[in-house]
Amino acid sequence: MAGRASLEQQTVLAERVVGSSVVRVTSDNLVDWGTKRGWYLDFPQAGTPLAETGERVVYPPQIRFGRVVFPTLIPSTSPCDKGGTSWLMELDAVSGGRLPSSPFNLDNDGMFSNADLVADPSTGVLVAVSGRRSRVGITPMPTVIAGSPPGTSGSPKEFKVSSGSSGGVESVAESIGGSRGRLSWREIVKR
Repeated sequence: MAGRASLEQQTVLAERVVGSSVVRVTSDNLVDWGTKRGWYLDFPQAGTPLAETGERVVYPPQIRFGRVVFPTLIPSTSPCDKGGTSWLMELDAVSGGRLPSSPFNLDNDGMFSNADLVADPSTGVLVAVSGRRSRVGITPMPTVIAGSPPGTSGSPKEFKVSSGSSGGVESVAESIGGSRGRLSWREIVKR
């Protein structure tokens, strides 16, 4: 098996306006590791309802807490215009599918809950979003700043801060999953 046939396809299912954010919902197809070698995600193509010309990934992605995090770049369609826009995407690093819980605090209440979910366009079931559109133009890989750790008031979170091609800066509060900090172990040898 070679090429795309050996990979599981994930897709962008919908884009929605939620409050002051534009967000993306992606598929969460399971990867059959007996027949597949990984996953891929195509961005919406010309002629489809969600298409924006030339969307691509130009920065190396980061793996954080089992998630793959990357900004996309969509250049302006006008040759005389500077800039464009970006999406900040967060997907399951192993499957490429959407996460089981929202990475973004869509209602800005400081908590990550069902209020941060949107309806899957095919089933109507509430699901996590996988991407958030930039409000400050094209953004590079964000700087990550630790927020409230597990066990403190509010949900565990971090902030991803990006400067944009418009000259603005935005900070996005995001949930964290998994363990944080240094992990250690000690080998016990039976004598």
